[in-house]
Amino acid sequence: MMLPEACVANILSFTTPADTFSSASVSSVFRAAGDSDFVWEKFLPSDYSRLISSSTLSSKKELYRCLCESILIDNGRKIFKIEKLSGKISYVLSARNLSITWSDQRHYWSWSQRSDSRSTLKIYNYILIILLGVVG
Repeated sequence: MMLPEACVANILSFTTPADTFSSASVSSVFRAAGDSDFVWEKFLPSDYSRLISSSTLSSKKELYRCLCESILIDNGRKIFKIEKLSGKISYVLSARNLSITWSDQRHYWSWSQRSDSRSTLKIYNYILIILLGVVG
């Protein structure tokens, strides 16, 4: 006798994204429960609606997978990403938004550009560090 799908979904919502992904191979009930919006809503950050528009996505699981890709937020000043298996959230801050000691001194710091398939990033390179103070 199998547990009802709603019961399995409730149990999966207390596990990790990795457990939910792997549980799909147990049975069709686990697969259906693991695909439910109820489960994936628990793995999403509470403010996910301000990070990405979910109107074009068919499920919370699909939204979760989109948030596992790096996305620019705050007018391109930060990068947001969810680690797919653990659900841990990370942010990458733009160097332009930090107050870095002596950042206006060319003999200590220089800007360079790096392009990837989605954007061009400006990177702050240190030339010589005697004291490092960062606020941001």
